[in-house]
Amino acid sequence: PHSLPPPPSPSGSPRRLPAVANSVYWHTTGNVGFFGYSGAYTWKEVEPFAAEACEWFGVQVPQLAVVYVQGHWHAPSMGCAADMTVPAVWEKMVAMPGCAAGGDTSSSSSSS
Repeated sequence: PHSLPPPPSPSGSPRRLPAVANSVYWHTTGNVGFFGYSGAYTWKEVEPFAAEACEWFGVQVPQLAVVYVQGHWHAPSMGCAADMTVPAVWEKMVAMPGCAAGGDTSSSSSSS
């Protein structure tokens, strides 16, 4: 049996990415939440993980003070879509239940 090729990337070349679950993480230290993701994926692919992370933050840390978002390929010119930049993902996450309390911080990014 043959499988369909992955959808093309924004540059037009085929996407060959590991499972999105291998490219997101979240944890807390005290009352600080951390969420990391790769901008190589779409928001539709990352959103369920962001929602799960925010829900988990809300349960683990009822008095969550801040949520830091770290992304990879944080600018459209570096490989991610405009809605997957760190500031764009942060804006979406701080509107989610469990992360809303963490909206008083700025986002961080790294590129490699």
